[in-house]
Amino acid sequence: MTFFLRWMLRPVVFLVPLSFVGQWSGIEPGWKMAALLMFCLVWAHCVRLFDVPATRLAKVSRGRAACAWPRWDFEQVEAAMAISLTFIGRTIAFALPALAVARWCDAPMGWKTVALIVFSVAWDACTDRIGKQG
Repeated sequence: MTFFLRWMLRPVVFLVPLSFVGQWSGIEPGWKMAALLMFCLVWAHCVRLFDVPATRLAKVSRGRAACAWPRWDFEQVEAAMAISLTFIGRTIAFALPALAVARWCDAPMGWKTVALIVFSVAWDACTDRIGKQG
């Protein structure tokens, strides 16, 4: 059952909404759109765009650590800055090459292309757990 979920159901669940968003964005379907989306998916995994382990604590100079929002201490400015800089760095490291590849693929530069890239990466992260145990 796990094999079916992981290798047969997940591609369908992933590609059907993605094809509708791709059609809406105005990018011509073809090998260049496939190349753009595959680059974005692989590059998002390489820069670990959505990888924020829940147990990882950001150490700060005063010995305090970042914690979940319900227990957030608003005096932990250093921890918030460390987490924000990590997220901003990953986003920039992802966005610049992704937009360069989009330009190479002759995608119309605009907010719809950015929406397609963001949707594909976020939808991949959401559907990645299908069929995985634990």
